[in-house]
Amino acid sequence: MTDNENQPTPETQDAGEESKQRQKNKKRMLVPPEMWADVQRISKALKETDRKPQIQIAKIVRICGLEFADAVLAETLEIEESGGMMLMDGSRRRTTGGIFFYLCRQKLEPPIRDQIFQYRWSRVPDDPNTVDQPELDWDERTEIFPVLMEAPGQTDNIKATIIGRPDSVEAQEDVVVLTITHDAPLPTVPRGVPVPAEATGPHTVYVSPEQWEKVEATLKKDTVKLHIEGIFNCDEQGKVTFYATDVTSKQYNLPKKSAQEKSEADTEAE
Repeated sequence: MTDNENQPTPETQDAGEESKQRQKNKKRMLVPPEMWADVQRISKALKETDRKPQIQIAKIVRICGLEFADAVLAETLEIEESGGMMLMDGSRRRTTGGIFFYLCRQKLEPPIRDQIFQYRWSRVPDDPNTVDQPELDWDERTEIFPVLMEAPGQTDNIKATIIGRPDSVEAQEDVVVLTITHDAPLPTVPRGVPVPAEATGPHTVYVSPEQWEKVEATLKKDTVKLHIEGIFNCDEQGKVTFYATDVTSKQYNLPKKSAQEKSEADTEAE
């Protein structure tokens, strides 16, 4: 392949420029043309260069008005000059744009706030009134919790399942306490669902003496794992705690050893 073949053709360059122009036009449709310069000005002051935050800023200007947006911008810059604002978990300082959006959330009434900060996990039609919503910022996820708790809803049933072997067991007269650590690969989740960086644990599991008596002897075999169904909660330290409603055991086949593992095992036996 020659160098000329790697270089973009006039057609591909035109297509790229056309795509960029469509993105700009899509953002501009969110506000009257005379307001777009103000959206760019606010975005620049907040150091927000990505498309999605700029769409949010455009919606704030359109729905809440330029006077509101400028007032929040001024307050944001004052906070930034005074040392900034930390995230709720204290892990780091917010970005300038993060401060701006946080203040907007706090000041807006729920119906208006939901129009601007409503998170979606799928694409929506290319309509100026229903644009792509911003992706969830995992570091700032706690900011949406107060909004959600205003109408938390209710569940009819909560059930979790643990499959594995306990790390340690403490048998008391009225309860048996197990600890189980997740050391297998994390399961695949649908696109858009956040995935933790690593599995947490160990988890504490409470089972009744009667439940434990039925399965204790089966765990003498390394190929047996427990199937624990129950409900879960978080304790005072934030650790996930399970309360077993049903405990059974099941035989599993051990994974086949590789040729190298077999060779090492034979060497140890000799």
